[in-house]
Amino acid sequence: MSQAAACVASGASVLTNGIVGLLVVLAHNLRPRRWGRVLSILLAALGTMTAVWSLQEWSYRTPFFLGDRLLEYRQHTFPVSLERTGHVARGLLVHCVVAPALRNDRPSFRNAELASSGAAGAVATLAWLGLLLLGAFATARLARRGEHRPLALTAFGSLALMGAMHLTLGREMFLYALDVMPLLLVVAAAAAHLEHRRGLVRLLALSLLVAGLVNNARQLTRAAEAASEVAARRLEATSAPGETR
Repeated sequence: MSQAAACVASGASVLTNGIVGLLVVLAHNLRPRRWGRVLSILLAALGTMTAVWSLQEWSYRTPFFLGDRLLEYRQHTFPVSLERTGHVARGLLVHCVVAPALRNDRPSFRNAELASSGAAGAVATLAWLGLLLLGAFATARLARRGEHRPLALTAFGSLALMGAMHLTLGREMFLYALDVMPLLLVVAAAAAHLEHRRGLVRLLALSLLVAGLVNNARQLTRAAEAASEVAARRLEATSAPGETR
């Protein structure tokens, strides 16, 4: 029941986040191989989402969540390339935690480089990457020991599948920050299990907390100001003489 609820919760937030719920079910039913149980859980989750949609459709006449509306993603697909791969990796793994500098004074982080927001951003980026690498090492080591294997499979598998999906899907990677950030924090938190590196882990965490707070607050202020300026210009354009309101 709890695994079906995980599928529903992940798929209901953003449909593509159903990847996380799917891997939760698979990770908890690998040994012994209980494919019948996996199928029944997934069908229960799909049935629940369909029932909720039916109620919503009856109230608000919304389209089926697995219907033709999914084709809208076509306008947000891109060919796979090395440049695109770097853009996705930076956006999903780093920029969701340490905000880069805005591009062209617009509220967008698209194609931004690492540590482009100054000294505080550089320190926060290095601290975050250090924590993430140590956490990934610790997570893999714990999984080899037989500890927290479902959690490791869910976190690593979800991040890998989401990364592969976004190699072609999505224009602004920062919009998907909330999809991957919980998974990244799970991986990074495993660094605390490295007993002989706890001093380093604490130093990195403190550096990330301080430098990241300064950097992200600064970028949030700049993004808010840029968004206000863009909105003001558009309002002036629509309110100009001769224009239709």
